[in-house]
Amino acid sequence: MSNDGDQIYIDYAQGRPYMECQNVTQSACSIELTKSVSFHGINGKAEIQCTKSCKFFKIMSSSFYTTKIKFLDLVISSSETVAELDVGARSKLVFQNALIRETFHGIYSKRSTDCSILITNSRFEHNFNWGIYLRCQNLTMQIKSSTFKSSPLFITNIGNKPTLWQKTELFFRSTVFDFQNTPRCVDMVAIKPFAAILNVTIIESRFKNHIAICRPKDHISTLHICDSYSKVRNITFIFLSNLVIENNCNNWATLPLTVVYFSYTKVKVMIRDSIFRNNSAALHLRVLVSHSPTTLTLFIENNTFVDNTYEQFSTPNGAAAIYFATGISRVSSCRFLDNKAGENPYTGVVTISEKARVTFYNSYFENRQTKVPSNQLFASENQPLYFVGENTFNLVALNEGQSVFIRIPTGTGSGMIIKKNFKILCPQGYKLNPQRQCMVIKTGILCYYVNVRCEQCPTKTYTLERGELTFNKSNDIQCRQCPRGGDCERGVVTAKPNFWGYKTRVNVVFVQCPAGYCCETKDCPFNDSCHGNRSDTLCGQCPEGMSESLFTTQCISNMECTLNYFFVLGTIGLLVLYLVFFLYHKEIKLSCCSQGSHTSFGGFLSLGSSLYSLFGKQIVSNLKKL
Repeated sequence: MSNDGDQIYIDYAQGRPYMECQNVTQSACSIELTKSVSFHGINGKAEIQCTKSCKFFKIMSSSFYTTKIKFLDLVISSSETVAELDVGARSKLVFQNALIRETFHGIYSKRSTDCSILITNSRFEHNFNWGIYLRCQNLTMQIKSSTFKSSPLFITNIGNKPTLWQKTELFFRSTVFDFQNTPRCVDMVAIKPFAAILNVTIIESRFKNHIAICRPKDHISTLHICDSYSKVRNITFIFLSNLVIENNCNNWATLPLTVVYFSYTKVKVMIRDSIFRNNSAALHLRVLVSHSPTTLTLFIENNTFVDNTYEQFSTPNGAAAIYFATGISRVSSCRFLDNKAGENPYTGVVTISEKARVTFYNSYFENRQTKVPSNQLFASENQPLYFVGENTFNLVALNEGQSVFIRIPTGTGSGMIIKKNFKILCPQGYKLNPQRQCMVIKTGILCYYVNVRCEQCPTKTYTLERGELTFNKSNDIQCRQCPRGGDCERGVVTAKPNFWGYKTRVNVVFVQCPAGYCCETKDCPFNDSCHGNRSDTLCGQCPEGMSESLFTTQCISNMECTLNYFFVLGTIGLLVLYLVFFLYHKEIKLSCCSQGSHTSFGGFLSLGSSLYSLFGKQIVSNLKKL
C-alpha cells in the first residue's frame, strides 16, 4: 500500500476464509495502517480470519493527518481485536455491510485524539469483551440499520478535564442490540461522556434480552447514559425516540439517565414514543445541578410502560416504571399498564423522591394483574407534584386490598396540586378509603398528605359500583349482604346454578328459573345467566331470529330449524316409500335359501339396517333440535 487512498479487493473465493496471519510470527501478525485505505469484498462477502492473539488492523496517524479506513462487504473474525485505534491517532473508520464476529474486541481505542465511526448495515456478533470500546478526546459515531448480538458498547472520553472543543456526538438509528438472554456482568450500551458538547440521538432502535444480575455495587444497566460532572459542559442534547426496550433483567434500572446542568449550559432532554416492556425497573432519572433553582425540565412524552417489575436489589430507590431522583420532569400522554411495584410499601409503579418535581399531564395508569401488590404512585417529597389535564388511575384488579396512591410530605414545602380531571377507580367489589389533607385553592385542589386505599368487601358481601375518587370527592359506596340465590366472592356477586338475577336501584335480587332455562354452572354473571342462547326475564324467550328446539330448552337459529325440518320430512318420506315397497312386493319369501333372481327376506333386513344406519341417527338428532 504505497499510495494514500488505495483500494484492496478481496475475492469471495467460494467461501474459503483468508488465514494468512497464521503464517507469520506473533510480533508481525498485526497490519499497521498509516495511510487511508479501503478493503472491499467482491463476488460475495469475503472472509478474513485469524486465530492468533493478534490486533488485526492497527490504525495510526502522524501529526494532524487523519487516517481513513473502510471495510466493505467483509466477514472478519479474530481471537483478539479487529481494529485498534492507536494512542493519539486521528482516524475515520467505516464498516459497511460487514460482519464482525467472535473477537475479543471489534473496535478498540484507549487514548485516541479524534475518532469518527460510521457503521451501516453491519453486524457485530458474539464479541467476547466489547463489540466497541472507545475512549477518545473527540468522538463522532453513527450506527444505522445494524445489529449487535452479545456485543456490548462502551463510549467515553479521555480524562475528567475536557477542553472547550471536546465533543461527543452519537447517532443510532434502526439498530438492534440483543444480548440473547446470555448472563454477563456488563452494560449492553454504556455512554459516559466528559465532553464539553454532548449530543446523543437514538431513534427507532431495540434493546432487548439483557441479563445482568451481578454485584449490587456494579449498577449494571441495559442502556446506561451517565453524564459526568464536567464544568466545561456547554451543550447537552439527548433525544430518545421510538425505542423498544424489553425483556431486560438487571440489578439497576434498565435505562438510568443522569444529566449535568450548569447555569450556562444549553440543555434539551426528551424520551418519547417508546415502549418499556417486561424489564426489571424501567427508567431512572437524575439531574446534577451546580446551582439552585434550576429551570431544566426532562420531557417524557407518549411512552408506554407495560409489565415492568421492581425488585429491591441493593437500594430502595427504584420503581417499576419510573424513578424520579432529582430535577424537574414533565410526563405527558404516557400509559402505565400492569406494572408490578412489589411488596415494598415505600415504592410504586412511579416513585418520586423528595428532591424531584414532577408534572403529570394526560396520563393513564391501569392494573389488571393480580400476582403482586401494585401501588401506582409513591411520592415522598418536599417539591410540588402536579396533575394537569386528564389523569386516570384505573385499578381493574388487585391481588388484595392495598394502598394505590400515596403522597407523604417530608417538610413544609409545596404539596400536590390537582387541576382539571383527576380520577382513581378501584376494582369491582372494592370500596375506596381516601385519607387526605386537602384544601381548595384558586387553581385547583392542594393536598399535603394523600393515602388512597382500595379495600375489598368482606366475605358474603358485595357492591355493584366501583370505589371512585374524582377530583377530591369519593363516591362512598357501601358493601351489601349477599342475596339468596347469589354467590359473593371477592366482593362480586354471581348467580348460583339455575338462578336469574336482576338489578334494582341499589342491589341485586335473584329468582329461581324453570329447569334448563338459566346457567347451570358456578359463578354465572347475575345479569347474563341464561342457558342455551336464551334471553329476557327468567330466560323465558329466544332472541329474535332464533326458535326453541324440539325436546330441549336451547335456542337455535330459524334457518337451522327450517333446514332440519325439511330434512326430517324428506327422510320420513323415503322410509314410507321403502315400507310400501317392502309390504307389497310379490316375490318376498320367508326362505333364506333362494338364489338367482329372487330377493330373500334377509336381504331386505340388510337393506333396512343400511337405511337406518344412514338416516336413523340423523333423524333422531334433528328431532331433538326441533
